[in-house]
Amino acid sequence: MRKILKIFGMSIMVLLVGCSQEGDVTLGQNENKFILGDDVSGDMISENELSQNELPLNEVSENEMLEITYYIEPDDIINFDVAFETYWGSMYDAPREVAVGDYNDNFPTELQDILIYCNDDIKDERDDYWMQYEADCEEITSKNAGDIPYEEICAAAYKQPNSCLWVLDIDGDGNNEYAVPGLIGTGQYGSSLTIVKYVDDKWTQIGGHNVLDSTGCMEILNYDNKFYLLMGEILSCWNNDTEIPNLSYWENDPVLGQDPCWNELEIVKTVTNYTPYEMYSNTQEDSFDYLENINWETIEDINAERVNLNLSTWITNSINFELCYGWEKFNDDEQYLYVVARSYYERTSREEHDGVLTVLHQTDNGMWEIVKSYYLAANYDIKLVLREN
Repeated sequence: MRKILKIFGMSIMVLLVGCSQEGDVTLGQNENKFILGDDVSGDMISENELSQNELPLNEVSENEMLEITYYIEPDDIINFDVAFETYWGSMYDAPREVAVGDYNDNFPTELQDILIYCNDDIKDERDDYWMQYEADCEEITSKNAGDIPYEEICAAAYKQPNSCLWVLDIDGDGNNEYAVPGLIGTGQYGSSLTIVKYVDDKWTQIGGHNVLDSTGCMEILNYDNKFYLLMGEILSCWNNDTEIPNLSYWENDPVLGQDPCWNELEIVKTVTNYTPYEMYSNTQEDSFDYLENINWETIEDINAERVNLNLSTWITNSINFELCYGWEKFNDDEQYLYVVARSYYERTSREEHDGVLTVLHQTDNGMWEIVKSYYLAANYDIKLVLREN
């Protein structure tokens, strides 16, 4: 016999005589009957009315079940951790299809390849190709700064005086500039790189980027004696066709890096569809296709109605999921709940675009079990776009 734990919205209130209009009514579970929960006070409905509203499931019409909401916490799922123990491996190992558009004439083809490899979310040996062009920059610290105004440069970059400085001539004028790396927040949220130059007798910022991806590349590359900044989804270099602006320009520059002085090439991803990869299975049933009728462009069953999830997240020690939406599916006399979710732990591109599909079934004691869990790898169209200043 099916047992279903649901919370019905305001539409079920039409069954009650003299009920208050305030709040939702929670339905408990008693075999195949729904019973009004304890949160309904005596002044809302009499004891006699309560017994009259103990309704078998099959006596509740479809019109009276307009709003169905599930409230399921990880502790309500008997095999939650087991079902997702391979999640992190799946995140990095799941294959995906990537289509790349035209390359840009302003940047070397090899570096555009590297920009793509670092952002296609495909884990392979190409992720380290940037090392072929890694710039050999002198590193300056407070201990070996010598006559270099180390603290002034750190202050200009808004970095702590324990930062390291990388020496480079980014604009090719024969004078050194300094790249100052840093962390965003405690480092979990990403990294930053600030370029500082001596302009009109003052050290000031002339460029830089933030990488909000905790695993994104932040590297300085050297190609044919010209420096390039590989910063997450952006590849930038100094525009030699422009003159170096004066100090007032930089002090009033609202967005560093997005200036005529810089050429910036950006990765723009468009998700085309998703490929599911099974992470976990708790069934030997081969006759039922759990993924039948799912549209992989939108991740939804074309024959099912969505249900509400009265919980925004699943939070555990090993993984946190943001719950997006769900739907119900029936196979003979069995009911399954499908939940689409995204992880939000590392703030990576994979987490932004990929997802997880979980299929749950309720047990006889009212707990839930995961029947299937799938890692959903996003397939991309990638464009290389020259950012406009």
